[in-house]
Amino acid sequence: MSDPLYPRLVIDGIDCYAQHQAWLRSKGFICDYRINPDGVESVPLVIRYADLSNADLRSADLSNADLHGASMGGADLSATNLAGADLRGACLRGADLCGAHMHHTNLCGADLCDAFLCDANMRAVHMHRANLRGANLRDANLYNADLRDANLINADLRNANLEGVNLRNADLRSADLRSADLSNADLHGANLRDTAMGGMHLRGADF
Repeated sequence: MSDPLYPRLVIDGIDCYAQHQAWLRSKGFICDYRINPDGVESVPLVIRYADLSNADLRSADLSNADLHGASMGGADLSATNLAGADLRGACLRGADLCGAHMHHTNLCGADLCDAFLCDANMRAVHMHRANLRGANLRDANLYNADLRDANLINADLRNANLEGVNLRNADLRSADLRSADLSNADLHGANLRDTAMGGMHLRGADF
């Protein structure tokens, strides 16, 4: 039976739980997941530099997890809770993050090329210098997100909430921003060449 304190992990077809630290370490993961002395709350999962490529992590609770530098290309993270997680420098190329909860997630320098992020809750997400080339962010909520110097070439941002987002020096060439809300956004130095901008909301945006 699954323990509600632990996130569900399905790796290479094996349904395992983070309390099996020895098993995870045998796979080369740097992990630490302990129960506090009162037996009620748990400390965050730590799996740095893990190879979770194509893993099935749908609806897992990975909030506040340390996944710094993890390889998660092609992984299914749809509806996964990644709020507050550390994914700096992680590879998420082609990963499915549709409907994921990513409030305050740290994705600085992460590679999300061709990732699926439609309907994702990414409020105040940190994505400085992230690679989002060709990513699908349609209907995503990026309120107050940090996308400075991000690569958004050919990204689909239709109907996305980009209110208050920091897009300084971001590369938005050929991106689709139709019907996106960029109210109060900071677009100083952003490259908007060939960007589709019909129906955008730009009240208070700073160019």
